[in-house]
Amino acid sequence: MRVIRGVPACIVLALLVILLSPLSPVTAGAAPKAAGSGLLELRNSHVEFSPDGNGRKDRARYRFALRRTATVTVTVRTYAGPGDYPVVRGPVRLGKLGHGRHAWSWDGQRQGGGVVADGYYVVRFVASRQTREGRRIARSTGSAHVDTSIAPGTLQVSQDTVHPTATVIDDAIVFTYTEDGYSGHYAEEAEPFTVRLEIRDAVGRTVLDRRVPVLATDVRQTTWYAHRTGGGVLPVGRYLARVSVEDRARNRRILDSYVDVDHRQLVEQVTDVGPFAASNYPTYDPPCYANGCGDPQYTPCSPVASDRFAQGLSFRSCEPSEVGSAETFRGYAPTDGLGPRDQYRIVATGGPTEPGEVDQGRLNGTPTPPGDGTTTSAWSDLNFEDHMYVRLGHDPIRWSFWAPEGNSYDVATFAVEYKHYVPVH
Repeated sequence: MRVIRGVPACIVLALLVILLSPLSPVTAGAAPKAAGSGLLELRNSHVEFSPDGNGRKDRARYRFALRRTATVTVTVRTYAGPGDYPVVRGPVRLGKLGHGRHAWSWDGQRQGGGVVADGYYVVRFVASRQTREGRRIARSTGSAHVDTSIAPGTLQVSQDTVHPTATVIDDAIVFTYTEDGYSGHYAEEAEPFTVRLEIRDAVGRTVLDRRVPVLATDVRQTTWYAHRTGGGVLPVGRYLARVSVEDRARNRRILDSYVDVDHRQLVEQVTDVGPFAASNYPTYDPPCYANGCGDPQYTPCSPVASDRFAQGLSFRSCEPSEVGSAETFRGYAPTDGLGPRDQYRIVATGGPTEPGEVDQGRLNGTPTPPGDGTTTSAWSDLNFEDHMYVRLGHDPIRWSFWAPEGNSYDVATFAVEYKHYVPVH
């Protein structure tokens, strides 16, 4: 569970250290300004752990070093409000420790017993040493994130059966784990949780064990072609696909799905949907325009009802938009199982708003013919990287239609041609 979703732990730590600054003039990670500067060094400042008793990362272990023999105490505090930093554990007296490396572990227990609540805590180490010049004190501050539950998520499997011997396409299954509250931001270094995919055969032998790559901050995705790890096609049969999700506090979730390996050949099949009136297809949110998202000046307006075609759409110039004329984004979700190699194209029928004119429109970039007629777009792939919610009801087939500036064009109908692959019986 992320205590503050979308806020990195380092930022939360910085805020907590600032809030706790009245307790000491020493900031986290900085050398003490007292005469004992350099006496104490905290080697790891932030620890995430899960004190739930399951044997995985139940303790927060801190490593520190002393340059001289000193007496060390540790105090754990939380933030309860402005000026209120109650102690939840300590002071824990570690006694007099010699020069060198040392360690202290916190089991997540509060003073008096009981596990503390999930959240962020400040862990302060204080080392004191009596010298001829007086007592020297050094302080160092770290943090702990107590996290005893993993964030919820969903495993999506692109299809139930894979055909590894098919020659018409390289058939595969796409496994996508999406953490709830998907943001879609692409990750570079951040990886708050890890996902592993394990495939087992009917007798429980593991035929694949791999870490699922990062696709985006909240998404992990991998493609499986039903081949052995060392090469070779897997035999026909049912397999268990087990996805293990683990966060940085070692909380774990197991998600299982059964998939089949089938050695039959595949044949291409095109399914026609429609034509249906243009206004009958559902819309989806358009992409964000680079020149200014949400600014009406750069956002296309919507089409209006057509006077030429019943339930059709009319694409006309819109003011004060500088984009040109109206634009629409439509979508469709096939009822058949989806595969990562499936394709689609769109067919639009219509003509200029004023019959006899030469105005034209654009269907996914494909220009309409002069006058009334039919326009067919190029074949497009189902991109599972862009459409991660295919199995959750979102439209994996999407298209746009607009008219260039100065043109006015009406669409009567849209039709979908969906190319997929079925086994040969």
